[in-house]
Amino acid sequence: MKTPFCIAAAVAALLVPTVSLANSAATPTLPQEAAVTQQATPSAAEVLANIETVSPVNLIYVVSEYWNAGNKLQAAFWYYVWQIRTEPWAQTDPEFARARLALNQNFGSTINSWIFADPELVVAISERAMSFEPRLPLWNRMPEGMSAEQWEQLVQATRVAYANDMRGAFAQTPPDQIRALRQQNGLPVGTLTDIGLPLPEDWR
Repeated sequence: MKTPFCIAAAVAALLVPTVSLANSAATPTLPQEAAVTQQATPSAAEVLANIETVSPVNLIYVVSEYWNAGNKLQAAFWYYVWQIRTEPWAQTDPEFARARLALNQNFGSTINSWIFADPELVVAISERAMSFEPRLPLWNRMPEGMSAEQWEQLVQATRVAYANDMRGAFAQTPPDQIRALRQQNGLPVGTLTDIGLPLPEDWR
């Protein structure tokens, strides 16, 4: 099973500064079949209200909206939810996987570069995302050629793999080492003050 993209993006975030998402991520390009409506940029509220009937790749619009509004902590939370939720589809659909990779490279490097200034916060937010994501309804479509049982097994397996890889990455490179690496590369370290609104209590 593939290592979640967040691990590679996190390593990259230790090494180089990145540009703002304000322009590059404001209108992410999604596969045509993934569109929520005919709108070019559906709102976060619309995506979340239709989560059972639209492709999970649309959750990147939630990330984009929160980030561009200055609610960076909420954006980071939904970015990790997006990674978890889209992984099983990426493993079964090459077109989906290509779109996901492009979006992940755009959003992941910027979000991880920002939030990894406070590695303990990354742990806390990613753990909340991993706990919260299974509470969301799944898209009401399955990959062709898979039974409901096979699909459920794949979804559960990718969740477990994501959690193991995320936790394993922090076990291998603990917070103090992450801070030291960032300092060596001239990246910010310390408590983040530009998080925007806190996470609602029910995002757990």
